[in-house]
Amino acid sequence: MCTSHSLMARVAQHLRAYRVRVVLVAAIISLNIQAQEEQPDDSTLRSGSASHVQTEPDKEGHCPAVDCDCKAISSVSWQQKCLAAEREIKAICADNDGKPTQYCGLQGPDASPVAILSPRPEVPSITLQTLTQHNRQVVMLLWSVKDDLDNVRYREERAFYGDALQVHKLLDKNIERLYLTQYKAAEGERQRKGDAEAQALWRDYRLELADVLKEFEAYGEMLWGKFNNADTDKGQKAYRLLAMRILRSASQLSEHVASAYAGEGDNKAAALAWQRSARVAQNLVTKEQASEDNPKHLAYYRFQTAARWNRASYYWLESKDEAQAEATAEAAEAAVLAQEEQAQ
Repeated sequence: MCTSHSLMARVAQHLRAYRVRVVLVAAIISLNIQAQEEQPDDSTLRSGSASHVQTEPDKEGHCPAVDCDCKAISSVSWQQKCLAAEREIKAICADNDGKPTQYCGLQGPDASPVAILSPRPEVPSITLQTLTQHNRQVVMLLWSVKDDLDNVRYREERAFYGDALQVHKLLDKNIERLYLTQYKAAEGERQRKGDAEAQALWRDYRLELADVLKEFEAYGEMLWGKFNNADTDKGQKAYRLLAMRILRSASQLSEHVASAYAGEGDNKAAALAWQRSARVAQNLVTKEQASEDNPKHLAYYRFQTAARWNRASYYWLESKDEAQAEATAEAAEAAVLAQEEQAQ
């Protein structure tokens, strides 16, 4: 049941009320950054900003667009910290005509807005026929992601860099479709049959995905090495762009692995996986600083890093490990403070 064959077969200080001065109008939470040019303009980035969650503030001056999902936190004291920070974010949002200007800090898994790429949509119960269809699609999409990566590599090795980038756009779309299809299958099955069946689906998916993630990371680092060793401007530009694109895909996949552990109901493993995902995002920060040093990209990666550390905090709390929760919350704040210092 835990083999790839089974998948195929089944087809206070650290928070500071967490004043995250993350201005969403700067559009650094664009979920389409992977498909953008390396120097996107402001208008492109604003298209991915918080405008999609814009709402009018309610009569009490709150902001319905902000919900940090504090109720999901089992620790009463941490829940109160989360609610206090949420109230501050809502007040600022209300003063801004219902437009959020800050991310949630301490959060539950359904918090919004957050700089996390993996959505958690509501999923109705499914039928056995629908489950079979979803599982078949997961297998096909998983194969497509692997094949797309091979095609990127094939074109890159022959110096068809533009073609490689075009294939990568398709690859990223397939990664998104893969996760959403798996989510519908597993969480729909949770509604239909219960936790055990859903957890088994997530476990099979996670085991398959772990090897794919390693392949993406290894290839991205190899491309980064080629960037460092390139002796022409054209070669440097091409290898850097390809390396960052592939490593961004790896970053997204690392979130999916962490989400799968959560779907399995393994809170400690989920916390560790979210920590690993935060370090993957931090790796992008380091590489961006060492090359183009694009301020908008740096901000995007740093807030992504912070969001993942905060998500790890949630799962440490669910594992009853407050010491680890404290440490990861502090790591999240450090990422945000680094961005604030950069912006000054």
